[in-house]
Amino acid sequence: MSYILYDPEAPVYRPKRDTTKIVLTPEQEDWLCEHYATTYNKDCAAHLGISESSLHRHARRLGLKKDPKWFYQVELLHCQMMADANRGSGNHGIKNLLIYGAPHRFKKGVTSRERLGDEKERQRLEKSAATRRETIRKERMRINWGFEQQTKLKIGHDRKRAMTRYALKKRGYIIPERGSRVAYWDSNTNRSPIVEQHATDRGITIASINTIASI
Repeated sequence: MSYILYDPEAPVYRPKRDTTKIVLTPEQEDWLCEHYATTYNKDCAAHLGISESSLHRHARRLGLKKDPKWFYQVELLHCQMMADANRGSGNHGIKNLLIYGAPHRFKKGVTSRERLGDEKERQRLEKSAATRRETIRKERMRINWGFEQQTKLKIGHDRKRAMTRYALKKRGYIIPERGSRVAYWDSNTNRSPIVEQHATDRGITIASINTIASI
């Protein structure tokens, strides 16, 4: 058996690449300027006999861009094609669902614990609780910095203030909406200085119903 020994002094042969840039003729540039905006890149490259990378280089050099309306129609066409492929032969996607996903699909009358098992159900609940805690934390930060809430969660609920509103309503004070910081009194209100003082201490303003009519 014969061996070929490596000679470090031997010259290394590297094949030469053709580094000549492709130059388009004026007719080709005119055609590209006319059709690039509404033609697929692969079709443009095939018509000109160049690669798509060369096509991109010439398009940048000429400042060419795709027509947004045409691009939007292409996206709609692709979405429709994907929807048709997912539906299959008129089966509306039922037979195209993943086989391995069948045990985890929703079934009427089957609870998530029965479907997932005790361990996975526990993990799901922990993840859901952690997500809720994080959302509440962010909402509290928004309130502290004076920004509006992005969810309908009850953040910063004051139980004492809620009980004070309830006491005011029992005495006939008018609270226009839930969580309002203003309570109005009229001739039918059984006013109480002590209750009103508690309300004021907890950030609830006491005012006459006549102040609304005068505004």
